[in-house]
This record gives sequence, C-alpha cells and structure tokens, in this order.
Amino acid sequence: MSGKTDTYFDSLAPASLNQLADDAVKLLSSLISTPSFSREERDTAAILSTFLEARGVQVERLGNNVSARNLHFDSTKPTILLNSHHDTVKPNPQYSRDPFSPIVEDGKLYGLGSNDAGGCLVALLAVFLHYYQRTDLRYNFFFAATAEEEISGTGGIELLLPQLPPIDFAIVGEPTLLQMAVAERGLMVLDCISQGRAGHAARNEGENALYKAIDDINWFRNYTFDEVSPLLGPSRMNVTVVETGNKAHNVVPDSCHFVVDVRVNELYTFEEVLELVRQHTSSDVKARSMRLRSTSIPLDHPVVKAGSSLGRSHYGSPTTSDKALMPFLSLKMGPGDSARSHTADEYIYIREIGEGMEMDQYLAAFDVLGSLAHTQMLKSVGLLTKDEWLSLQTELRAIYKQVAEGGFTLQDDVEDIHSQVELLLTERLGDTGKKIHSARSRNDQVLVDIKLYLRHELEETANAVLPFFTLLQEQSEKYKGHLFPGYTHLQLAMPSSFGLWFGAYAESLVDDLITLRAAYDVVNKNPLGSAAGYGSSFPINRTLTTSLLGFEDLNYNVVYAQMGRGKAERIVAQSIANIADTLARLSMDACLYLNQNFGFVSFPPELTTGSSIMPHKKNPDVFELIRSHCNRLRALPNEIMMMTTNLPSGYHRDLQLLKEHLFPAFAQLRYCLQMAGLMLSNISIQENILQDEKYKYLFSVEEVNKLVLDGTAFRDAYKKVGLEIEAGNFTYDTNVNHTHEGSIGNLNTKEIAAQMTRVMDSFPFDKVNGAIAKLAGI
Repeated sequence: MSGKTDTYFDSLAPASLNQLADDAVKLLSSLISTPSFSREERDTAAILSTFLEARGVQVERLGNNVSARNLHFDSTKPTILLNSHHDTVKPNPQYSRDPFSPIVEDGKLYGLGSNDAGGCLVALLAVFLHYYQRTDLRYNFFFAATAEEEISGTGGIELLLPQLPPIDFAIVGEPTLLQMAVAERGLMVLDCISQGRAGHAARNEGENALYKAIDDINWFRNYTFDEVSPLLGPSRMNVTVVETGNKAHNVVPDSCHFVVDVRVNELYTFEEVLELVRQHTSSDVKARSMRLRSTSIPLDHPVVKAGSSLGRSHYGSPTTSDKALMPFLSLKMGPGDSARSHTADEYIYIREIGEGMEMDQYLAAFDVLGSLAHTQMLKSVGLLTKDEWLSLQTELRAIYKQVAEGGFTLQDDVEDIHSQVELLLTERLGDTGKKIHSARSRNDQVLVDIKLYLRHELEETANAVLPFFTLLQEQSEKYKGHLFPGYTHLQLAMPSSFGLWFGAYAESLVDDLITLRAAYDVVNKNPLGSAAGYGSSFPINRTLTTSLLGFEDLNYNVVYAQMGRGKAERIVAQSIANIADTLARLSMDACLYLNQNFGFVSFPPELTTGSSIMPHKKNPDVFELIRSHCNRLRALPNEIMMMTTNLPSGYHRDLQLLKEHLFPAFAQLRYCLQMAGLMLSNISIQENILQDEKYKYLFSVEEVNKLVLDGTAFRDAYKKVGLEIEAGNFTYDTNVNHTHEGSIGNLNTKEIAAQMTRVMDSFPFDKVNGAIAKLAGI
C-alpha cells in the first residue's frame, strides 16, 4: 500500500468525519454527472471502483455491482451488509435544470439520483471507509453498491446474494429522513384478462369483455382487507392499466386486459391474496412475480432499540426496495426524503449526507457480563467493598453499553478484550480496577465467555428453525393431495405425497431441536470459579455467579470444568450438524425433483441459474450451495473430535483453534435456513404426476392389499399381482386410501406442531435473558 494511502487511512479517526463527508459529496457529484439508468450503470460502477481502489480497497465486480469487505475481514465474526443502489430512473420531463449537472444552491445538491439513492450510497460508503482498516471490530462490514434496483431487475442485489458471505444483518440505504423503516410493503402485480365474445356493436351482438372487466374492477375498488398492520396499515389494490385489443368503435371487444398493483402488508402472503382475488373475480388472474414480498424486523431487535435510544423513530414504508429480496433481517434507513424521489429537480441537503455517516452499530458484549457477575460475587465474600463494587458495576455497565453501541475499541498494544476492559477500569478507577481479576484465571474467564456465547447462539438458532418448520408444515397441508413417487434404493416403490415430504422434514426438525436442547443444557452450566482448572484458595461463591449469569447449574468439579472445553463445543457442533443434515438431505431431494427426468417441482427463473452455452438450463444453485454448506457443517463435530484427540486433562492451547470454524457455523446454518425458506416459499408442484403410466407399478402394493382385504392370503395375493405384472396384464387404480397416523391421508400436522411447541417451551430463554438484562442493567 502506498504511503499516500497509509496517510489517508491514518487520518480516519472520528475527527476526520468532516473530510469523509467532503469526499462523499464530491463522489456524489461525480455520480450525478454520469448517466446510470437501470441496466446502464457500467460507468458509475467504474467510478465507484476507482474511488475505492484509490483508497487501497480491494474491489469485487459482478456485472454492474461493486462490492468490498473490510481489510481485516474475519469469517468467524458476524457480518453487516451496507447496501444501496447506484442506478436511477430516467429524468422526469418536468425538470427545469440539467439533471446531470450537480449544482449546490442553498445547501442543496441538485441532480438526478442525488436523493434516490446517491446520498445514501455515499454515506454508507463513507462509513465503510471509516471502519475499513480497524483491527478491533467485533463484526465485519461488507459494502455493496448494486444495480437495477429501480426496475427490480435480477442483475442487482439478487445476482450478488449467492456470492455474499453469510450476512447477519443489513442496512439498506434509501431516503428515510434517517428514520427507521422497520417494515416494507410487498409488491405484486396482477395481469387480469376478462373474456367475452366479439360482435357488431350496432346489432348488440357478442358479450362485452370490457363490461365484465368493469365488474371485477369495481370489486378491486371496493374490497377492504380485514387484517390491518399497525406499521403498514391495510393491504391495498389499485387498477392501473385497462386495455382491449380492439381499435374499432363498432366492435364489441372479446377480451379486456387490466393490471392491478397490489401492496401487501406483512399480515398477508401473496398466495393468500391471489387466492382471494380468484375467488371473487371472473377474470383470469395471474401474478407476474412474487419476488418483492413484504418484510419486517422485530421492534425489539437490538439495532432498532439502539436507533430508538438515539432518538430515531420507526415506521412502515409503503414503497419497496431491494430489502424485499434479502433473506436476512434488514433495516431501511438513510439520508434524504422519499417524497423527493423521482421528482423534477431532485436534490439532497449536504448536511443530510454527513448525518447519515453517524449511524452506529450494535453488538452484544458477552465479555463484560462475566466480569459484572464476578465483581458482585467478590463483594459478597468481602474481596471488594460495597463502594468499590458499585463503582466497578457502573463502569462495567458503561463499557457494556459502549460495546453495544459500537464505540468500544481495542488499543493496538492490548492483547485482547479482557485486558482492554481491565485497562479501562484501572484508568477510570485506579487500584480498584486492578482488583477485578482476583480469584479468577484467564482460563475460566474465557471459558465462561464461550459458554455465554454458545448459549446465545443456540437460542438464535432455535428461533431461526421455528419459522422454517412452520413453512414446512404449511406447505405440507397445502400440497397434501399432490401425489408423487416414493422411492427405496432410488427405485420406484409406493405412492407418496408432497404432504408427506414436507411433513417429514418438519418432524425431522423436531428431533434436531431436541438435540439442540441437549446441547443447550451442556453449555448452560457455569465454569466460572474453576480458575486455571484447579480451583481457588479464595472463599468464592460460585452458586451466586451461576444465578447472576442465568446458568441452570454449575460445572462443579473444577478439573472437569476445564476438561469440558472441547467436549461442549463438539456437542454443540453435533446439534448444528443434525439440522444441517436435515437441510442437506432436503436440498438433495429438491435437486433431484427439479431434474427434467423427474420434473416434480419448479422454481421461478430468478431463483435458478442458467448456463453460458446451454439456453435450456435452470440449475438449482441455491440448493446445491445449501447442500455443500451443510455438508461442511456436518463435518464440524469430527473436526473438533480430531483436534481434541489424546489431549490429557488440563488446559491446552490447541483448544483456541476450536473457535475458528465453530463460531461462524451458527450464522452459516441460519443463512442456509433462510435460503431454504426462500426457495420453498416459491416452489411450484407439478399436478397429476402419478397419472403417467410409467408410475403404474407404484400401485402394486395397493392392489395386493385390496386382494388381502377381500380375503385372499397375503402370499397368494402377492404372487397373483406379481404374475400379472410379468404377463403385462397388471391393472390398477390411482386412488389411495391411507388413513392411519402419519400416512398420506392422515399427516398428523397438529400433533407434530405440538411436539415442536413442547421442545421450544422447554428452553429457559426467558429466565436466562431476564438474568442477563438485570445483570447488565438494561
């Protein structure tokens, strides 16, 4: 890296935000002066690439998408996506000034794309640069300037998604006056065709398709949805285009096409709305796409809570953005005003860009929690005075808040966060800060941090499994009447159904969550106080720290507390691997069923990929990547087992390496769950599959059983049907009547849901989170 670049980055301290803001405005001016209509963003992509490369940033290009990751990107850390788009609409014809001339007047920067979303883009880019070289981040930043947002094209964020690292959270830059858009309406466009019969208008012949369309249009105009969102209000439908192919005044039209713009809140799915429309209208109704679904983020999400603490309000956005295409939680926020978007003489206030760079990030700090519990215990046994404990508690909670708000930094000459916390306490409290390590070793300090982290991640994972389980059950009920071949040894066996298929994987997740619960029990034991693995001569109270940290029990034996490191990680890894195994097997099924030789399912074009030379290809890349990621996760328990093989009792440095693959595994698994959910939400199932004669032998068992029910001995019935098959005289009936528990006709969906409820209810999440909140003073 050149000396000039080093000097530039050396200045990237909080005091340099003004310089960053100036650079951002200059970059935005350059972008404004360069036309970048959707699908024509090549030149602005080049400008962004050059801007980043000049500052020492390694740039990745995919089509007209420009992306980069922070210099010390660490796959073991959570990743935050900073995303906005650099394409624009074409200029409004009412522009009174040159849309490509960036002019500053009265504190406003005028020009096409200045507000939507250039200001957001350069503000996020400045934030990225501010943190680019930091070595003390507890998370990664991934910046992406994407294309085709204004036309919801597939060459933008959707093209980039499969190439992204696992994303834990995204900030989508759109003009919101720096308020938090926590929910967003979904957009579905309906093409409706009413059919009539042509005739001569003078003779009152035919059946006027336009009149039939008007009846349906009136229904759209007057219909009111029952469910009203507190954030987005009611779902709405508006007819926006009406046309007939008829151009003659004296011909009754035989068809009328009209278009309906449907804006759906988070309380309805597109499928529900489409079914409702078809029930109440006579027209042929088809959805152009179901990609832009409604999205929302819980109001108790840490980022939303952090934004609220900074005085930012939240609201539901009536407009759609690339947020709708993201399979992970995201928040839409940025400088500028949505009301200025796509207007003549578009502008953004210069001050808004600077304000947009001040948004902070949130990350929970497990490291401080152990110290909060430990110091309270030290006070209880007389190793700290009450005043010393109160001062330590106050400062530790302040540090916890600082870490949560993203303001905590690790000095270059400090080894780790534990040393940094002690250093800060000593700087602020003098000798009192030096007492924090009494009756504690680095070994049990790190071990309790790992236990707290694993416990938290297991909770996050359990909560991520639940919506996928619910989706599987919903699809199971929806497609319970869709029969398809069941296989053994990959040979045709007996009739199955997609109700059984979806339901099988739902029930598999129940067992997976049982093992996750077992892993939770293992990590939910307190190792603090075991010191280096041989206890302490101080009269410590380990039961107290157990209660304060919300642990269910102790790791009593101090030698085992340290020996358990590696074992706990392996058990957790196995619980993750079980879920990964379910997903990998489901993904393999999906790849087979999409294959043309099976042809049981299909997916929208935007969720499959093509070939560079074979135009017929629709490849299941998403499921293939899920399968591969999950197979790697399935190998994790064995990796940990091999790393701990033949270790004697006591602590060994080998154990430090366990974190490298285990810690990012949680995010990878949750990402796979999200992507599998996206795919199965958009699956189409082929109807009447078993009507094809090639599947006739699937029904051989049914015919044998019929003979048995009529009184024939089973072996005789089996032989009779077998001889008929060999002679080519086999006849069959495709009706299937299975009624026992768990069969095609009796899926027991509610009973399986009850099993999942019992497992989820068995987790002590409320107790644990209540203890942590009390300890942290939040």
